[in-house]
Amino acid sequence: MRFGALISHAYVLENSAGRDLIYGAVYPESRTAIRALGQVDHLHLSHNHEISKGLAYAKTALAADLVGHREMQKYFPNDLSLDRTIETEGELLRDAGLTAIYTPGHTDDNICYRYASPHGRTYLFVGDTLYPEHGAWKALFITSHGS
Repeated sequence: MRFGALISHAYVLENSAGRDLIYGAVYPESRTAIRALGQVDHLHLSHNHEISKGLAYAKTALAADLVGHREMQKYFPNDLSLDRTIETEGELLRDAGLTAIYTPGHTDDNICYRYASPHGRTYLFVGDTLYPEHGAWKALFITSHGS
């Protein structure tokens, strides 16, 4: 997904409990490639900027439940909603090493995800809260979205 100079990626996590998609895959070719991997159980959103027609298409094409912070629900159109809400930080989402961390700042509904992989590495997915720009890390705060 492109946001000006930023490019956001979607990540498929395969684990003993199934497959989780981190961030929305809004382009048709991305959804096709992800669908070819097999069933996606949950599509984890980081914040309301991921809500788009592409997200609705991804939910339908992948038959995945949408997961995000409860504050995100107010940004959804009437024909789309979260299937599961995250109520607090540090919530273990599934028996898959994935933990949600409520990180308001970029928006009032921002979530980061920590993934303890079965291969001994830990990853932190921060969405576009932090991003590289000309060799330096930047943080983006949007006051009109609760920052």
